[in-house]
Amino acid sequence: MREVSGMYQWVRLQRTIFQLVGALLLGACVVACERGEQDAESDAPVASAPPQPYVAPDAGLIKNPSFSKVGEKIASWSTLQHAGEASFAFAAEGGVLTISRTGAQPWGMVRQRLSRDDTKPLQGKTLEFSAELSASLTGEFGAALDPTGLRVMVKGVKRGAPAMLGTAILATSEQAIAGTEGEIPWQRYALRFKVPADTEASHVFVELGIMLASGGSLSVRGPVLQEVATSDTANEIQ
Repeated sequence: MREVSGMYQWVRLQRTIFQLVGALLLGACVVACERGEQDAESDAPVASAPPQPYVAPDAGLIKNPSFSKVGEKIASWSTLQHAGEASFAFAAEGGVLTISRTGAQPWGMVRQRLSRDDTKPLQGKTLEFSAELSASLTGEFGAALDPTGLRVMVKGVKRGAPAMLGTAILATSEQAIAGTEGEIPWQRYALRFKVPADTEASHVFVELGIMLASGGSLSVRGPVLQEVATSDTANEIQ
């Protein structure tokens, strides 16, 4: 009987050991599986947030900031180029105007002119002309003769000048885009300028331009013209 009882206890001990080993193996398997799932989740690509739609700022004094067309022409803007054969294409879609160079003439641009009546209440004030620009520029047509970017020109009759001479350029400047070749991402550029007071000049008008002077293309969106405080004269032209 003692041998049978001892054998029985030995069998129970073996069974207990097997149960403990099985439980440990099962626990290890569960932990490994959970870690595998976590690793798989961490390796899964994270979905990026969709790009936010562009919201143009208040255009201020700019007319037709979205470059809408009337027939085949862009309302309130004129398109022009250096004299000669047609060398630039102008396309407007979704609030973005794109100038593309197609020929040998050195520059093409879009321009908005503030008439004398538009400019008269602005005389003596400081204005800022800005726009967001992006570009894909190439050296296909050689080195640029002018900078690609924003341009401002103020014209009028300077006080004391002979009337027979007519209007003259009173101030001009440009703000070049940040790069001369390659892909240039969207960035806002700005020019500040003072409109001569009526004691300084008469018959004053302002021309705002966006010029492409390289190979490739230039895109524009969100043009703004606004009055700024005269105490802040950064980038101001005289």
